[in-house]
Amino acid sequence: MPIRGGKAYRQNYKVKDFIRQRDKDTCQICGCKVGDVCGRHYSPVAQMDVAHIVSWDHSPQSSTPANLQLQCNACNVLQRKG
Repeated sequence: MPIRGGKAYRQNYKVKDFIRQRDKDTCQICGCKVGDVCGRHYSPVAQMDVAHIVSWDHSPQSSTPANLQLQCNACNVLQRKG
């Protein structure tokens, strides 16, 4: 089985904190917060992700605050699936 590899992407913690404060710890897709039982996903929200609005394409411009938003983990996973 081949080993998957590639360049890992990690956001700066200062950028993450800025996005969380700007978006008021609320998912920008469904409007839930950590601990809420999300009406869209019918389960308690345990994690919020700082996610790209337009997919990350390995360029620095794609990771500016204008292209980042807070999403609950369920919305982030659904968005990535297409």
